[in-house]
Formats: sequence, C-alpha cells, structure tokens
Amino acid sequence: MANIFLFTGEVQSGRTSHMEKLVEQLRLRGKKLCGFLSYGEGGRERTGFTLVDLESGERVQLALKQNIDGWLPQGRFHFNPEALTRGRMILERAKKNRETILVVDEVGPLELDGKGWGPCLDELAGDHRGLQLWVSRNRIMERVMDRWNIPQERVMNMDPELLDEQLKKLERYE
Repeated sequence: MANIFLFTGEVQSGRTSHMEKLVEQLRLRGKKLCGFLSYGEGGRERTGFTLVDLESGERVQLALKQNIDGWLPQGRFHFNPEALTRGRMILERAKKNRETILVVDEVGPLELDGKGWGPCLDELAGDHRGLQLWVSRNRIMERVMDRWNIPQERVMNMDPELLDEQLKKLERYE
C-alpha cells in the first residue's frame, strides 16, 4: 500500500494554507518536497486557481470561472489544459524521485472522473514510494478514499491546532 495521507477540510476552510504551513515545517526539518499547491483567487467568491510547483516555484493559471475555448469545464470552473499537463509532468517527475514527499493539492471531482491528474494518481496509489500528502474537500473525501484505497487512519482534518500532531504522525511513516 502506498503511504498516502489525505488532508481534508470544508470548502474555503484554509486547506491550501494549512498544507503550505505543513510544507514549510517539513522543509525546516530538512525534508525534500515535490508536487504542487493550488491557490484560490478572488477571495471568498473564488474566480480561479493558480498551480504552483513546489520545486521550481513556477506558477500557471489552473482554472477560471469564465469559459475559455479549449479549457475543460468541470463544475463552475474551466481548467487550463496547459496547467493540467504541467501538473501531470510534476507527478511523473515525482514518481522517479522516491526521496521526496509528494504534495497533491488538490484531488477533486476532475480526478475522480479519471481526468486531470487522475491517471497519474492511479499509478501513484499503487506505488510504494515515500510519503504522499493529498488534499481534498470533505464532501468528496469518502469517494477519494474508496477510489485510491486510502484507509481512515490516514485521513487528517485541516485544523491548524493539529499541525504538530500531524507532523509527528507523518514522521512515523517515513
């Protein structure tokens, strides 16, 4: 079984901010990380998302509310095929580098439908590499757990007060 931990929270509860703090603490402990974070834009009424590569810091527009020709519609957003390709490339690179902790922010309906980085996640879920930290919303958490066989004991709530406890738990699985 892969070492996947699923971090969950409600919509706009600070999932990415929590993961950013976790990433920062892991780096301070000398850990190498790869993967990406997806930052929301537009305040409480999200207008889009930007994908940020944790290794290079490169940013690319991931999704926007407005329809753009050639972008993939999912829910109320349209996803940039270039960003989806970039995300898959980041995940492919992670498969080769087993000494890094992989961060995937986030796993959503697109991936559950086998799109986005879903196919890469299928491969990573069967991989016995190092730690993988996936982010998802509470309302689809059980579907993510079922699809990628993530046990309940590997699910963590995105609560800032639990950060130190979460870091200790992750250290036991390295």
